Amino acid sequence: MPLDKATGVARCGCGAVVEFDAAATTAGQDQWAQCDECRKWREVDDAQLAAIEAAGEGAPWACRLLFESASCAMGDDWLLQQRRLQRARQQEAAESARYAAAAAATQARDRLQARRARRAAEREAGVPATARYADEQGATLAARVPPALGEQPDAEEPSSLRQPYGKKGGGCKRKWAEATEAEVAARDRWEECDACGRWVNLGRPAAPGAELAAPCPGCGVQVRKQTHGDLQSWVQCDECGKWRTVAPAVLAEIEAAGDNATWACAQMRAGATCRTSANDWGAVVRKQVVSKHRAKCVAVAPLHLAERFAEPAPGGARSQRWELEALPASSHFLDYIPGRDTLFSADVLAAGLDAFDGGTGEHVLWATQLPRAALDLARPLVLRGLQLFQEGTLVACTDGRLSAGPLDLAAFLSQQPVQEAVKQALHRRRVRLEGEGKVAPKAAQMLHYVIHVSPDSRKCYVGEETDLTVTGKQVMAFCKSWRSCAIRSWSGGCKMADMPGALPNRLVRSRLSSLLAPEEAGLVAAAELAWDLMAAHPVTAAAAARMVAAVAATPARAAARLGRSGWNAYSFNVDYRTGRHVDGKNMAGSYSALVVLETGAPFAGAFYMLPQYRAALDVRQGVVLFHRSGDADLGVHGNAGLWRPETGSHRLALVLYQTEVKEDSAPADGREASAEASIDAPEELVAYREESRACDVAPE
Repeated sequence: MPLDKATGVARCGCGAVVEFDAAATTAGQDQWAQCDECRKWREVDDAQLAAIEAAGEGAPWACRLLFESASCAMGDDWLLQQRRLQRARQQEAAESARYAAAAAATQARDRLQARRARRAAEREAGVPATARYADEQGATLAARVPPALGEQPDAEEPSSLRQPYGKKGGGCKRKWAEATEAEVAARDRWEECDACGRWVNLGRPAAPGAELAAPCPGCGVQVRKQTHGDLQSWVQCDECGKWRTVAPAVLAEIEAAGDNATWACAQMRAGATCRTSANDWGAVVRKQVVSKHRAKCVAVAPLHLAERFAEPAPGGARSQRWELEALPASSHFLDYIPGRDTLFSADVLAAGLDAFDGGTGEHVLWATQLPRAALDLARPLVLRGLQLFQEGTLVACTDGRLSAGPLDLAAFLSQQPVQEAVKQALHRRRVRLEGEGKVAPKAAQMLHYVIHVSPDSRKCYVGEETDLTVTGKQVMAFCKSWRSCAIRSWSGGCKMADMPGALPNRLVRSRLSSLLAPEEAGLVAAAELAWDLMAAHPVTAAAAARMVAAVAATPARAAARLGRSGWNAYSFNVDYRTGRHVDGKNMAGSYSALVVLETGAPFAGAFYMLPQYRAALDVRQGVVLFHRSGDADLGVHGNAGLWRPETGSHRLALVLYQTEVKEDSAPADGREASAEASIDAPEELVAYREESRACDVAPE
């Protein structure tokens, strides 16, 4: 039965008359009609209501007339709407209650922290307890109202300072009496251990001003009482929200400016911005977590190589011709697929394997057993390199080079520094749009504007294309601004300076060689033993003679040479899965040597893949592989997936190769000395020496 707008009354099915506000039932509001069969109320539109009114008051109306396939079995529209409105009101009330509770808790926590900081400063300044616990109106602590939630006294305070009196309703209502100076001085002092985070009871001071210290029961580190000067001062940026540690003088200036004054990261020092990572609270916490994780890894990881050594399989050396297949363009990682790829085990490789191209007849690679003496000579450098990696001295590169393989965007974005960079990029974009008078969309809708993946799918840039450097250049145009997932590969030996600028082009030592200088002599001796194998093999002897002639052609190449071998550089890799690539820095026709060393339980996978020949080589400890990895077609290679059964299980790879060194370069000793002698400005000399410590990464 519809409502009668003209009279403002409606007759219920029971015969009762229901009054309503006729002026309130406008076209903009909901309109309802009652079914004469099920007595349920249904919401109708203007056309349906007009049809009902045109039929007359006595005309019947049912739910089936509402729309096609409608029936009385449907839920009551009126009750459903009331439930929705009730749920919306309940959610709104709950949200308001949560917001109020969170605001109250935040205010209480801020008051508590401010009171603790004030008490600590007063204790350090020697303020008596009677004056310390008196509020601004002169009332003592005993006259205060019992504290509310979040304002309870410090948990470190002993029970001797808490003197409850009186009980009511079965619950203990405590009030706090004023503490005397003697009671405050007799309290135990607690400090947090920086090494393990455990709180240590330092005891009570024997005399005023006496130093307190005690060993931590968890890690044994000596923990001492911190003074007010040991505490760092932190201030929050009003633009990006980051917390920065500042000097006491800067903090005094900020406090003198008043509570309403604004402060930004650019005020830390000249050239600082909100993107600066120095003095950042988040960066400090992340560094502490990473250092603890690395210390744990160093403590549990074995610093010795496994005793496994590949022995030759029965049947002796073998020679095969492999047919070259065309490879489709792809940036995906390589994987071993049984049935499609032929797997050569480590014992087969140790027995000797020569592979030739079936079409051209060119030699592709040769695998044989590594002399045990070479393994013993390379052992110190490998273990020292692993130790430096676990300590964090060898930092993984993220420049997205060709051997890095495709970028795992989900893993890349899950890194804490990347998440912080995304957050800052979104903030910069929002500020820019608001400055232009535009409405900034939600953060999820702006992600594709600040996350850019390169066409080769190997690296990513986080930021806007409008980001500029201090000189007005586009940040995205710099290769170093693009990042990838961690690349655990470092190069050693001598190389040309990356960015000599106006200085003469020169030969410099890599950072890895500087860190492993005491152990590098053993590696050079091991490289000479591996070179003797290659030079004595009939198939590779001619190539070895050409490589020796090429490396001795100029003084610069001779200075970079590794002993009497034909290689002049090496790389050290830790559990590094490479993508499909060719070592483009290698000289044409040269052979690189791959030696794999193992720690802990045997790893699985990490096959040396040659997709153009459908071959997979299981290179293990005790095998040396000579491959023309820098030649087109013949040198395409990569690694399959790696699985480590335990934390101490590692696949350590040493790659010896011959790279191009320009003929106009001179040895580091003579050229660098003359170059430094020609520099007058101290700043240029410092920059010159810093460039000499440049580090490059060679792919496996």
